[in-house]
Amino acid sequence: MTLYGYARVSTKGQNLVSQIDALTKAGVAKTNLYQEKISGAERTRQSLQSLLDTTKDGDTIVVARLDRLGRSLADLIKIIEDLRARGIHFVSLAEQIDTRTAIGELFFHISGAFAQYERSLIKERVKAGMQARMAEGVKMGPKEKMTPEQAVLARKLIESGTHVKEVAAGFNVHPKTIYRSIDRLAPQNSL
Repeated sequence: MTLYGYARVSTKGQNLVSQIDALTKAGVAKTNLYQEKISGAERTRQSLQSLLDTTKDGDTIVVARLDRLGRSLADLIKIIEDLRARGIHFVSLAEQIDTRTAIGELFFHISGAFAQYERSLIKERVKAGMQARMAEGVKMGPKEKMTPEQAVLARKLIESGTHVKEVAAGFNVHPKTIYRSIDRLAPQNSL
C-alpha cells in the first residue's frame, strides 16, 4: 500500500522541481520518487522500468500529468493495463484520475476497452494487407531457403546415393529443409 511517484522531463535542460513538488504534496515520500530526464519517445526509460519492477499489488503510482508516464496513447494504455493486471493503482494529478475511486476504475476499464479496440483494428489491418498482397501474387511467409533449381539438384544427389545429411551440409541447411524443398517441387519431380 505504498505511494510511488514518477517524474519525467524530456531534456536534461529542463527541471523536475514542479513535478516533484506536486508529487510530494500528494503524499509521495521523497525516497519513493523515480525521476528521469529523457524523451518519452525513448524505448528504454530505466527509472520507469525500475518503478514498474518495484511496485506490487496494492501500491499506487502517482504522476503529475498523464503525458509524463507514456510516450503515446498506445504506450500509456499498455502501461495502465499492466498496472491494472498487477493490482497497482494509478493517479494522475492534473487529470484527476485516481483508480482507487469508482470513476478512476471506470477510466481503467475504458482505457482497456480502447486498447482492445486498437488491437482489433491492427489485426484487421494486418489481415486485409496480407490478403491484398496475396491477391497481387506476393508470397507470404519466410523466404525459401532453397531455390527450385537447388531442390532439383538436391533430389538428384540423393537419388545418386549421397546421404541427405551430406547434401544438407553442402547447401548449408538442415536435412528437413532438403525434404521440404523437394516436396515443394511439382509432383512428378519429387522423390
